[in-house]
Amino acid sequence: MKLSVGINWDSELIDNLSEISAVTEVYGCNSATPVGTGRPSMVLGKTTKEDMPAYIKKVHEKGFKFSYVLNAPCMNNREYSVKGHSELIENIDWLVSIGVDGFTVSIPYIIEIIKKRHPQIAVKSAIAAHVGTARKAKHFERLGVDEIVIDNMINRDFRMLEKIKKAVNCKLTLLLNDACLYDCPYRVYHYNTCGHASQTNHETGGFYIDYCSIRCLIDRMNDPSLMISARYIRPEDVKYYEDLGFDSFKVSGRRMKTHWITRAAKAYASRTYDGNLSDILDYSIIGVEEDVQTPDFEPVMRGAKDLKSPSFNKLATFRPHRPHIDNRSLDGFLKQFVDRKCSGICDECHYCKSWADKAVRTKPEDRNEDFEFYSQVMEDLVSSRVFLGDKAKV
Repeated sequence: MKLSVGINWDSELIDNLSEISAVTEVYGCNSATPVGTGRPSMVLGKTTKEDMPAYIKKVHEKGFKFSYVLNAPCMNNREYSVKGHSELIENIDWLVSIGVDGFTVSIPYIIEIIKKRHPQIAVKSAIAAHVGTARKAKHFERLGVDEIVIDNMINRDFRMLEKIKKAVNCKLTLLLNDACLYDCPYRVYHYNTCGHASQTNHETGGFYIDYCSIRCLIDRMNDPSLMISARYIRPEDVKYYEDLGFDSFKVSGRRMKTHWITRAAKAYASRTYDGNLSDILDYSIIGVEEDVQTPDFEPVMRGAKDLKSPSFNKLATFRPHRPHIDNRSLDGFLKQFVDRKCSGICDECHYCKSWADKAVRTKPEDRNEDFEFYSQVMEDLVSSRVFLGDKAKV
């Protein structure tokens, strides 16, 4: 097993990860870059250009490689302007000069730019490139990628994983602990909004409203089986993927605190975890959480100053309840997928629902409190009251 783990720029985290032999690479990026990334800058760990070389040096001293993440799926077409393109290549060249070992990229054009300018640098296609078929994997391999992070939406499609494995010669990596909804309808939009919320010189200045996560939370509360059908891989189930020939895995969680990232990495390295599975799964819960880094409130306050909704302002103080998923209650769950018996038609199957009934143990009063609050925020968003106040007409 080889683990690639997201970092938050805390030096202590690198010390912690050095004690986990399975970790071979870390990945991350500055909170705002010309390309942007799959997380808004307000929730990412902060560093400076002056401090980054020393951090990367420490990463190398601990025996890890560093993959710099430029994985936003859209640059707002700035890559085709003289100013935007110049900023892009200057940033890439500088990162190479300070010792990054590779890049994680979603935009095909940027993949080709990096390989043209720095053919020795490893480039991997990111999750946000949505490589989930053998044909698409071949396309990205022809573009020059050295590694593909496979779309986690097919993590439980063992037939397709086998096809991709046979189709390409480049390295393949599976994302372990992302808990996005299975076939999430908000996913493409979410990556775009996060990308723009982490780009330098974007007109929003890092501010955005996370409609996608709020909608996702409401969906989960309406249907707890969505917490089971999400395509994460439990630590105990890594063995099934190793049996297919996969040995490279990615642990998500760049917006989390050091103790959380360390806990998740240890769980997957040891292939076992006793407790609440959601404590090592990376999915957005909007509000104040002890495991999430304190957001940068400056862009939040700047962007929110003209908003009209009291419910939105309460997001900065609301304390949500993380659902309890008893991990050991899911022992044996994946066998249905290993045996290729998943139809993908959840409304007819109810397999994941039957396991949710056993494993998901959220208190009704906690669920009701969260549901009522997020539903009010969503109502204010879709009615435009957040922006127009009493002038909004529905």
